[in-house]
Amino acid sequence: MSSDDDVFASDEPGESTEEALGIQIISPSGYVPERSFLVSGVGARPNSQPIELFDSSNNQRVGYGYDINPDGSWSVQGAIPNGSETLTYYAHQTTVGPSRPKTVSTRATTLVRPLSNALLSSNQVVFGGECFAGNPGMLIRVLEESTEMASVTVVEPATTWEARPTVFLSSRTYTVRAEYSVQTSPVLSYTPYVSFRVVGLLLINPTSSDQEMRFTLAGSNGVAGAKVEVKVDFAEITVGEGSVATNGSWTAEVQVPAGPISLVAEQIYQNVRSQRSSPASFKIKPPKPTNIQITYPSPGTVRFSGTGYPGATVDVHIANNNTPQASGEVRDGGWVVDWSDQPPARHEMNIRQKLADGSSWIYSDWSDRLTVSIPVPVPTLTSQVGTDRKPVFSGTGHRWEGQPAAQIEVRREGEQSSAAPIVAVRADNGWTTTATQAWDPGIYRVQAWQLFKELSSAPSTTRSFTIPAPLPTVEVRQDGLTPHFSGTCLNGAQVKLGFDGEQGTPHDAIVSGTTWTFTRTEPFTPGPHGVSVTQALGGQTSNAATLAFDVVGSRPIITAPIDVEVDHNPVVTGTGGIPGARIQVFEAVTDSLLGEASVTQNEWSVRLEDLALRTYCIYAVQIHGEPPFEPSDPVSFTVILFPPTIDHPQPGDKLARNAVIDGYARKALDWDTAQVELWLDGEFLDRVKARGVDGYWIYEHALPVGDYVLRAKQLFADKESVLSPDHAFTVIPALPIIESPIVQQHTGSRVTLSGFGYAGDWVEVAWSDAPDTLLGRAQVQGNRTWSLPLSLDRPAGPQHWVVQQESEGYRSGWSEPHEVLQLSSAPTFTAPEAGHWFADMVLFAGTGETGKRIELSQWFDSRRLVSQGDSVTDGTWSASPDAPLQPGAHWVKARQNDSDWGDSLRFEVARTGDSGD
Repeated sequence: MSSDDDVFASDEPGESTEEALGIQIISPSGYVPERSFLVSGVGARPNSQPIELFDSSNNQRVGYGYDINPDGSWSVQGAIPNGSETLTYYAHQTTVGPSRPKTVSTRATTLVRPLSNALLSSNQVVFGGECFAGNPGMLIRVLEESTEMASVTVVEPATTWEARPTVFLSSRTYTVRAEYSVQTSPVLSYTPYVSFRVVGLLLINPTSSDQEMRFTLAGSNGVAGAKVEVKVDFAEITVGEGSVATNGSWTAEVQVPAGPISLVAEQIYQNVRSQRSSPASFKIKPPKPTNIQITYPSPGTVRFSGTGYPGATVDVHIANNNTPQASGEVRDGGWVVDWSDQPPARHEMNIRQKLADGSSWIYSDWSDRLTVSIPVPVPTLTSQVGTDRKPVFSGTGHRWEGQPAAQIEVRREGEQSSAAPIVAVRADNGWTTTATQAWDPGIYRVQAWQLFKELSSAPSTTRSFTIPAPLPTVEVRQDGLTPHFSGTCLNGAQVKLGFDGEQGTPHDAIVSGTTWTFTRTEPFTPGPHGVSVTQALGGQTSNAATLAFDVVGSRPIITAPIDVEVDHNPVVTGTGGIPGARIQVFEAVTDSLLGEASVTQNEWSVRLEDLALRTYCIYAVQIHGEPPFEPSDPVSFTVILFPPTIDHPQPGDKLARNAVIDGYARKALDWDTAQVELWLDGEFLDRVKARGVDGYWIYEHALPVGDYVLRAKQLFADKESVLSPDHAFTVIPALPIIESPIVQQHTGSRVTLSGFGYAGDWVEVAWSDAPDTLLGRAQVQGNRTWSLPLSLDRPAGPQHWVVQQESEGYRSGWSEPHEVLQLSSAPTFTAPEAGHWFADMVLFAGTGETGKRIELSQWFDSRRLVSQGDSVTDGTWSASPDAPLQPGAHWVKARQNDSDWGDSLRFEVARTGDSGD
């Protein structure tokens, strides 16, 4: 800037009145955004000479104008000469004279600090660059988008500028630019953007001031991945480290001594260390007392001891009472506190340690709740038991003057309930108590406790005694060969029985409460016997109780049939059987043997065969050794002719038109053979003769489709049975037969199914996986054949048909799946065109499935290949014959892998020398 440039000419002190009244330049001065600029001023004479602007360095005119207002203000457009960035100029009016000079420049303001992509801590961030301030100055603002981060006003003669941030800098990347303008111009200009990253001041999250010696400090405003160091304020002692998460939050595990402390945090990212955070103050608690030992060194004294924090004081409290009962200092890492002169009692206690913090204390957490009991003396114990099994316990206890009497409780070892009533210690310190109920047999171990208020002594010395098991009772109730035994026993006892002459393990009785019962599975033999019974409980087994008894054989009892009608092969059943014996059934009138069988248990049965059709009176005799037992009471029943059985069809069955009805009637007896009458829908159908050897009968029918009810009766000798119950069945069409295509035959998109069926029926066809959707139906012709043309739209591969035959709404049901191999769609021909002539080689072309191989053959014989090995590319194919075709008319067929054949149009091959259109 020139020495005669006076930016503040109009304001400088000492300026003469004559100069002040001359022409003056108000603006611009300093930076102008363009070479052409508008100059304004005052002090001109209106209606006079023009205002001229001159370059001070060479007095060349750089502006000219008549824009002068009546008050002397004026404006003229000036311009900086080409090739220059700076111009020092002055204004001149002939009638007034020249103004003082001003300097303007188009030199742009720059933002060079921070450097682009710099990594800085927040205190290192300073914005700065070059500028051309002018007079009265330039306002520079640093902006992130529309947010002002710093500002400064620079005045001449400064050529650089600098400003520090006026906002809190977070840990992140900032992209900023400088906005600048001279104060006499509304035009705003901007520097290019500059990006930089800030390692900001860490923020510590607000948290409780009371903390453990090891705790987690957390905060925010971190740089992801930065290392965090926590230090003692005003010191370089690092007490914790951590790291910053991706969202800028951070945590650090801190370990500090107990007492008051102030902590700060720093972050380090790519060797750039942030400033220390604002300090956070904490009261660090000493450790919670643990592993506290409780002893009773003397009567009425409780001693607490453990490890503590150096310099701490340990307070012993009754729970929920903030007043210490006793205190002690921690010395050499340990402490001992005695709580003396205490009567027998039980207390809930808490313990904590504390450190001084000026006029107050820093307390640890409370210890786990402790229970202290000033012990009660252990009583003595003796025991005795009589035949009533009610033990008597006695011994000595203790009494305290002026206190309630102590009590004595006796318990069985391992149990929590009292074994006898709790009693008070007498004035002579003795005590006695007796069990209120008889005890079960067993070996018992008991102990005694002395109770004082809510406290209990340690258990006394254990005493053992035994209660033996008494004899059970036993009695017998006669019941033939299976007498029943019962008696009384102790509740929960195990009762066992043994019989004279038996070897092996005794029998277990069934015990219910205080009674037992037993019945031996194996019947006794008639005669004298003896039984011995013991009971065991609590590891004690009684002596045996014995009883002699006699067994008397019983006669059998017939339970069925009695006064009922039966068929000719009835089964006689009854009870009173002896395993190993035999039961014989006799006719009471003639004493003739009708049947016999061996006996395996109390229940028995004998099958009688081929009885005559009449009334019978029978009785049963059991044979077991000599002599036979007394016979049973006689019973009567009547043998009648039952209807025959119908084995096929069963009710609800479905039969074909031609099928078999069969079953069983009575087999032949002497010269008599059974006959079976069949009735269909209430009408006589036919009579058939049963096979004599076993009574089997059969009838072959040919019935139209429909629903039927079948009944049957048999005739034997001169007897006739009633009709059998209804046997409802349905006659349906038989399954049709598929003759073509055969199983696993290849089929194209069009195929004709054919086969055999019943003339006049309809054959229905469906896919096996969609039987509800018919593909079609065809009627069976008089020659029993049928056929059905189909167009198929299924993908290539195995497909399965099912067929059924229908007549008058009755259907046979679907057949087993009939598998065929579906071929894919045949390729098509696009050349040659119909009627095209070829003089030599023929060109074939068409469309197909990309990647498939094309084969061409003669139309009359697919085995005679014309071309092979050509592939489909992008959906099209072309081929020429492997050998020249014979002259004349031709058709060819084409197929691709696993496809049907497709036919070409007719074309001609000319003889050599011929030509065609």
